[in-house]
Amino acid sequence: MFGKKNLFGRNMDIDYSLDEEFIFLPKEYEIKFRYEVKIRSTYSIMGLGKKIDNNYFFFDAINECGLGVACLAFKDNCKYFKYSSKKKNIASFELVLYILSICKDIEEVKERIKNLNIIDEDYNDNIKNTPLHYFVCDKNKSIVIESTIEGINVYDNDFNVLTNNPTFTYHIENVKNYLYLSNGDQENNLIKDKKISSYSYNLGALGLPGDFSSSSRFIKCLYIKNNLKHL
Repeated sequence: MFGKKNLFGRNMDIDYSLDEEFIFLPKEYEIKFRYEVKIRSTYSIMGLGKKIDNNYFFFDAINECGLGVACLAFKDNCKYFKYSSKKKNIASFELVLYILSICKDIEEVKERIKNLNIIDEDYNDNIKNTPLHYFVCDKNKSIVIESTIEGINVYDNDFNVLTNNPTFTYHIENVKNYLYLSNGDQENNLIKDKKISSYSYNLGALGLPGDFSSSSRFIKCLYIKNNLKHL
């Protein structure tokens, strides 16, 4: 989110194609979930995904209300569960469609998540369940949804940024290692009684991680998002 403008986007940091395609589903589109009754979508949806056996699966998408969801890799920390008759059972590959078809904002998503069970089930023998966590945002705020051994956790995301595994709580703690970053010049904290001028502009960004790990990309994206208007 940049000032009064809201931008929702992601990159797919893999070196192969998923044969993704642009998908648009109109309002009132009939949706059949694996374990839930058929519904008709309350809102129209568009995004990138795949069509398999007349079913649509989104990697990331947004609905007509401006609510957006993106799936991100969540290896090792992800835990899905067995079917529960006491909960609403949605497969991981159905979650984006489920949220965007019936929710208009973050508050409605939070309410729907309370009784949700993300089931540990493959689509078929050839398409396996993918460990994911989910970045969800509307025009005002964003959240992170993670299904772990503790159950489904929903985190308010004031950073409005998410990358892949580790957990969102790890990324929050990791941000504290980069509090010295700024959009200006470095301050002389090494020799307090000596005035030393900088040799270049924007040395406040010195130390910004340059690798492509998910934790480093989180910091780079957060820095650019918060300082783009100044660069």
